Amino acid sequence: MAEALIGAARAEYSQDSPALARAAQQLELLGANPQTDADAAALLRWRASLPADIAPTRGRALGPAYRSGALAPGAVTELNQMFLGGRSAQIVVRVSRGPTPQLVVRDQSDRRVCLAGDDPVECHWTPLYTQRHRIEIVNRGSEKSEFYIVFD
Repeated sequence: MAEALIGAARAEYSQDSPALARAAQQLELLGANPQTDADAAALLRWRASLPADIAPTRGRALGPAYRSGALAPGAVTELNQMFLGGRSAQIVVRVSRGPTPQLVVRDQSDRRVCLAGDDPVECHWTPLYTQRHRIEIVNRGSEKSEFYIVFD
């Protein structure tokens, strides 16, 4: 899903209609579920690029979620997400513009379960218990970083 999000954002920015339609179709098939109003608005714009004759798809009831973000140089943001115990968890960050941020995931006991900073930024783990996790995204670059983060 992260690749499709980046593809849609870049295609929209460069006004590449065919690439935008391909990315929008991928997001439809994946059951993209935005978490913010701004991301929902972007997804609606991207879906508008789909041909009228495309077969409708239905979103997954509990499919993956995503959100966009932007961080100024040196900035840090924190998010919280619940992950199910005994099931594989994954977080992916893909950059649309700017430097690649660092991702740190900590469990509810504040133990670091993942540290990643190379593009694509990916964290995979299996929580022992169902619990809330704190996700820190850090821009260590000298420019603004714009990205998408996918939770699965």
